[in-house]
Amino acid sequence: MYAINGSPAVRDKVMRLNRLYAKTIDSKFYVNNRFPAYCYDKLVCGLIDSHRLVNDPDAFQILEQTTNTALPNLPDGAVEHGKEWRPGKDPSYTWDESYTSSENLFLAYQYGAGERYLALAKKFLADFYYDPLAEGRNILDGKHAYSHVNSCALLCRPT
Repeated sequence: MYAINGSPAVRDKVMRLNRLYAKTIDSKFYVNNRFPAYCYDKLVCGLIDSHRLVNDPDAFQILEQTTNTALPNLPDGAVEHGKEWRPGKDPSYTWDESYTSSENLFLAYQYGAGERYLALAKKFLADFYYDPLAEGRNILDGKHAYSHVNSCALLCRPT
């Protein structure tokens, strides 16, 4: 909204919500969450937008706090949907989508969040999709189109 109409009230609301969110950042959110990578990805996206569209000077500081809290609760890299990576959790905890994280991590780096986000974006690249697709093999049959296509779309963006 702010990027469209420049309303000071909208900007103030975003700034207030970001500061309130920053006060609530806690690892329990990720520990108790079936979708920690997915939720982290959406928070990264929102904080990038806050930096880029609302000019929130603290957005990347809040992103750092979010990242520091999230990383210990995320897999070591991209994990295919349905693969166990958190021992002792029921099968519904395998439904996370860490393979979509690279897109927004690359964007965080491109918009100035720092080198850390380039390294994280590379760490979460889903080579188990990209390599076969680059070889001309369609391995996406039966996959969730929205998530898997978004995951692959970042490779098609011009640099």
